[in-house]
Amino acid sequence: NLIVRNNLKGEFMVVLVVRHEDEAVLPLLEALKQEFPQIVSLWWVVNPKKNDTLYDLEFRHFSGESFLTEEMEGLKFRISPLSFYQTNPEQALTLYRVAREFAGLTGKETVYDLYSGTG
Repeated sequence: NLIVRNNLKGEFMVVLVVRHEDEAVLPLLEALKQEFPQIVSLWWVVNPKKNDTLYDLEFRHFSGESFLTEEMEGLKFRISPLSFYQTNPEQALTLYRVAREFAGLTGKETVYDLYSGTG
């Protein structure tokens, strides 16, 4: 499997998921790195299980940054392979703006963004 995440700047994080421990994967990762310079964060993980859950596994950093950076309205988010972040950041920005408009904020309130899964 291949997990691909991208940000609004056109940068990519790629995680290659393999079934067995095999260093033969390293040349493939190197080829991805050489062929696609827009990959700024490259990882791999071994998943020997019969399901696709990865949260209990060790991710191995191959090259580049250890995270993908996304910026939204002046806030910077560092997104790791296991981070939850909106899959459509452009639409997320629209939703945040609509919510802010509906809330009728004056600028004197303290607002908490709880349970939204951002970052």
